[in-house]
Amino acid sequence: MAGIWDEPFTKGVPEDALETVMIDATITKAQRFASGTRGGGAEDLGRSRGGLTTEIHALIDERGRPLWHLLTPGQAAGCPRAAALPDGSTLQRLIADRGYDTAAIWLGSAAAQRCAEHGIEAVTPSKPNRKLPIPHDRERYRTRHRIENLFCRVKDWIRITLRKDETSRSYAGFVSLAFALINIQLCHQTLEGDPLLQSRTDHPDLV
Repeated sequence: MAGIWDEPFTKGVPEDALETVMIDATITKAQRFASGTRGGGAEDLGRSRGGLTTEIHALIDERGRPLWHLLTPGQAAGCPRAAALPDGSTLQRLIADRGYDTAAIWLGSAAAQRCAEHGIEAVTPSKPNRKLPIPHDRERYRTRHRIENLFCRVKDWIRITLRKDETSRSYAGFVSLAFALINIQLCHQTLEGDPLLQSRTDHPDLV
């Protein structure tokens, strides 16, 4: 169920520059009192070496603007989430790191079928243990740093970096709010040069 902060994000999702998209995930730590509600996994809380964690999966366009996000428990692998790409994304190229180079993705999965049906190019380097490496566009893969830049931006907000919310819906609302504000900033930046290479502006914390 969508919250009140999801609407500003979804309505502000850019519809241009969707030929190339990038997918990745980052882990955030949950504070002790965030586990007060029943059903840990149902609230996207997982236990890993760092304690209670939540993983934020994100999809961005080639300018670094977030298009979609999903929460999962922190110990969950990120690669299966590529199959959950939103149906509305009309793209030609999907860029991901080698963690997404798994049989679960590219051999008979929903994500692989979508790529094949719509002629989507998968720009993903092969894992070292793959016997037959899959070639990929190295020049385009170099732009993948933009999704890492997004995670650096969103973690400027303490409310995202340290999860305080017991429910997944509440935490997802703050993620949507942060992504909406980032979209506004990126959409209003000057078009001269790469906007992601400009100096970072400090953000106020959401408390």
